[in-house]
Amino acid sequence: MAIYKSILLILFVTLGCKSGTLAYKVTIDRPVCFASCRAYTFTAHKNNIALHVNLKDKSFPVPLSSEQQQTFNTLVQRIKFSALDPFYGRKNVYDIPEVSIQYNQTKTTVKGISYAPEKLQTLLTEISRIVQTIKIEN
Repeated sequence: MAIYKSILLILFVTLGCKSGTLAYKVTIDRPVCFASCRAYTFTAHKNNIALHVNLKDKSFPVPLSSEQQQTFNTLVQRIKFSALDPFYGRKNVYDIPEVSIQYNQTKTTVKGISYAPEKLQTLLTEISRIVQTIKIEN
């Protein structure tokens, strides 16, 4: 019986990977930094993309156009999150913004976007670009 369960599990995972339906969740958090950067939370779960700007303990959803949703979806799918190192950047420097990334159970920290792999840099830069353009009433 255990052998059949193992075969079914392997078959499910293999088919899920080939069809692109295997569930994933990516969360990217950026806290407030010393400069003028904004804190945000970016979440991608399958084809559902959400972006929230955090200001004074409040979270404001950022409306994304279908074109922006598609851009983010493409950028997320290009990155092999499970292959990322646990840390990129300079550990003992405190004035560099830090970004936390979680892919399912795998966690990565980036301290300085320029230290991240190119595909991840592209995603983080696009998120920051949109976050900086958002107008929030205090």
